[in-house]
Amino acid sequence: MTSSITERAQNMGILSVFCLLVGVTPIQKAIINEIYAAPRSGESEFIELIIDQTDLSPSENASAQRSQLEIRDKSGGWVPVPLLNLTGGRDTLVVAKSPELVSGMLPNARVLKLSPWPSLNNGGDSLFVRMGSDVLDRVGYSQSKSGISLERLSENMPGHWESNWGWSIDLDGATPGRTNSLFRIDLSPPHVLGAEIENPDRLLIWFSEPLPENQVVPIEITTSTGEHAYFEGHPCFNQISLTNVPFAMIEIVTVSDYLDFAGHGGNREDALVAYPPLKDQVYISEVHFWEGSDQIELSDLMISRIDPVPEFIAVATSSKRPISLRNVELSIEGKSFMLTHPDSLVHISEGQSYVALSKDWEYVDDIAKLNAIWLQDPESVFVTQFSAPSLPVQHGVIPNISLPNGSSPLELWLGSNRLDSVRYSQDCLDERFKTHKGRSLVRSLASYCGWYSSLTPTGTSIGLQASSLETEQVAEHGSLLVSEVMFDPIEDAYDGVPDQVEFIELVNTSPYPVGLLGVEARSYPDETGDSSPLFKINSPFVLNSKQVAVVYELPSNISDNSSAQFQVIQEAWLSAAKPSTALFLPIRQSFSLSNSADRFQTLSSSGDVIETISYSSFDHYSGLADSKGRSLSRVIDMPLDGALQAVAGPWTSTTHIEGATPGVVPGFEIEAEPSNTVNYSLHVAPLSFYPEHLQFEAQTTIRMFAGQPNSLAKLEVFSREGFLVRTLEGGRFLTYSSITSWDGKDEHSQLVPTGVYLVVASFYDGNGKLERRVRRPVSVLRSRMP
Repeated sequence: MTSSITERAQNMGILSVFCLLVGVTPIQKAIINEIYAAPRSGESEFIELIIDQTDLSPSENASAQRSQLEIRDKSGGWVPVPLLNLTGGRDTLVVAKSPELVSGMLPNARVLKLSPWPSLNNGGDSLFVRMGSDVLDRVGYSQSKSGISLERLSENMPGHWESNWGWSIDLDGATPGRTNSLFRIDLSPPHVLGAEIENPDRLLIWFSEPLPENQVVPIEITTSTGEHAYFEGHPCFNQISLTNVPFAMIEIVTVSDYLDFAGHGGNREDALVAYPPLKDQVYISEVHFWEGSDQIELSDLMISRIDPVPEFIAVATSSKRPISLRNVELSIEGKSFMLTHPDSLVHISEGQSYVALSKDWEYVDDIAKLNAIWLQDPESVFVTQFSAPSLPVQHGVIPNISLPNGSSPLELWLGSNRLDSVRYSQDCLDERFKTHKGRSLVRSLASYCGWYSSLTPTGTSIGLQASSLETEQVAEHGSLLVSEVMFDPIEDAYDGVPDQVEFIELVNTSPYPVGLLGVEARSYPDETGDSSPLFKINSPFVLNSKQVAVVYELPSNISDNSSAQFQVIQEAWLSAAKPSTALFLPIRQSFSLSNSADRFQTLSSSGDVIETISYSSFDHYSGLADSKGRSLSRVIDMPLDGALQAVAGPWTSTTHIEGATPGVVPGFEIEAEPSNTVNYSLHVAPLSFYPEHLQFEAQTTIRMFAGQPNSLAKLEVFSREGFLVRTLEGGRFLTYSSITSWDGKDEHSQLVPTGVYLVVASFYDGNGKLERRVRRPVSVLRSRMP
């Protein structure tokens, strides 16, 4: 298959698109090294030239002396540059509008007056240098900064490449007659930044720096079906372009044996291929339509002030593979704007976002890092719907963008294909933020209007991982289980304020994100059908797969300050997960959970029953002297409603020394059970035992049942992390059943630490083929809790 696809590619005449722009002159006799276009008061505009004749023969050098070096801007005529007393080697020459002012800056620089002076301007211009009829160098520059020059990074790279220039970082703001402050010897090899399909038959490969075009670069293409094809490409600036690619669904591009201008070779590198987005693959995930003016004091985090947040939109993707945002247009009230620069590489994947700003905002990266701090510091924030931040933030500026405050549509287009269309309004803002500038709206299908106010203390969610709109689903039976219940907290008898709070912990057991808006818990209906509320979630939070949400009672004496709210949980249980891995949702009402026994239901936003939960103080391990202040933790990861729960019960006393583990994801995974019609089963009782206690159960009893005679069984105990703790039965033939026990010791006869363990029975037929694997959780308690 590999040879056939390669032959097919060769037969179709795969060609590499060569650079269409003017190439680099083989011998540069004069280059532009520095441009000072916006001087401060008392200073002069200047242009620094480097004239190098060391590579010329004596006859060529004499010809160069007779030829006239000239310079001009894009609109003016050629102006002669006087070449006086050249050494015949390498010379640095500064030409200025007012040489006496430049001489004052650096007396040792050779400064000449150029008249008429080319029109440098701080709004952008172009400069050309020629000798005879040969254009030796050309430079285009954009808006200048007052008192700061533009410096060339490398003499080896062409002057008309924008990436070869930057603002001076010298303390004087310019370096006439001296080595540029940005000058560096390029010792680093080039790297492949990415690859993308620009249209159905054109593949672009991007590099971290420009490459000489007079080289042949081997390229290997791998398709999604595992086929391989080999091509040769020629660089053009920092790209290689292949056209007439004869197949679709390219997945990986491998590039090797390529050199930069300094002669450094790049390593063999792979790049995932990004594709243009299809409809509904790209969507607007966040909007800030009301430019802020409030200052945020964050002195504790060593950031004293944040400048006003400009208007912006954030774009995310639901695609599992990388998506290219080049050529995507943003439409606002009939006006169209390119989302990115056409010569830029902007690829996003699921969970990432791209921010388009209305103007330059130098703090955008700081905001992203700041949001990361708020997420990870439990003393600074207690709730967020996001996972870990995705940094650095990709962002660009769309000049003159103005987002409407009303409900005009925002649309994303790729050619004639509309990718997304949204509306928002001030009515979507939380009541607390309707008069507060600097607060963005975040997209969520679970919200009543499709948007909700960003809940981060910085006011925006820039830099936070975007959740997918495509996969968010409504909670349903079996997808959202109660994983921990604190129903009998310890109270302080002196001040009447609970030292602990009631809480109910939910875990998303489905493989997709679940929306929590409208999810509630209510007492079990009485004989009249009435039930009383325990809590209801009124914010559009999204719970990712395997993530937990802790809904807890917030005492009335606790302020609305987020740090104080989260501290209620953190002070009682130091093991509580940080907000980057769990949601903590305080409720200003008492759950009124019974401290002995109770029964309640969790319901979806549509009122459907998700699960019915029964708990009792008898669910605690009987060896505990007092179960007060100790939660019940789930050890059976399936919904157990009605009579089944009454018999089995999903609970055991939490094994943690602190008495509860709010925010900790319960359970762990091992190899899945193969499907089989033969009946094999495993019973473990009790689910909790106390191996050091003399009066109560010091071991658990394990019964294995085989659906057919002469089955071979293996019985093992694993830790929460999946490590083998002990093999109880290495290979035993069963008639139909067997009974064994575990005393809480490992292979070395040492008692295992407190925790939840997994008893795993593997059943094989007479030929040694695995028929079924059954697992049951069991808790080991090691110390008497007060």
